[in-house]
Amino acid sequence: MPSLKQLGNSDGYVDMVQRLREIRQGKGMSQNELDHRIGVTDGVVAKWESGARKPGSFLLSCWITALNAKLCVEINDETPDSLKI
Repeated sequence: MPSLKQLGNSDGYVDMVQRLREIRQGKGMSQNELDHRIGVTDGVVAKWESGARKPGSFLLSCWITALNAKLCVEINDETPDSLKI
């Protein structure tokens, strides 16, 4: 199983980040405001959203929580040992 930092578009990571960006924008929240809500250095959310950096699992959880969102993981029936994100 790849770590979060190894995930790429084929694993749904890019789609998840796009959805988190859409949620943030829909709430009228700036990247800087989200940085402060999460408690990270200014510019970190911009790097995550651009793909320049990827958060670890704890910071991903903080990102999702700060947006009052949820991450649902489903078992992908096509491949028994994979996760659909």
